[in-house]
Amino acid sequence: MMLLLGLLFVVLAAAMLFLAVALTVVNPLGGLIGLVLFFVIARAVWRRGRRWFASSRSPDARRHHRARVAAAAARVEAAHAEALRRLGDASD
Repeated sequence: MMLLLGLLFVVLAAAMLFLAVALTVVNPLGGLIGLVLFFVIARAVWRRGRRWFASSRSPDARRHHRARVAAAAARVEAAHAEALRRLGDASD
């Protein structure tokens, strides 16, 4: 269902973009306004969709994601500490 909804948005966006470009040929100012509106609407839909998708995750998925991020941060921190230690050893 989500795939179909996403596909519908892609088709509608392509149609809007095509109409804005076609309008530019007929009336450059109208086409420019259409292109600006297209990008404003696309940006708003993109942001709202990302927020909706993030809020639709299950609590388990959120916990799993947070655990993965924390593990990656710990690995980066450990690598940074190791690099600093090696730098200290090299300077002696």
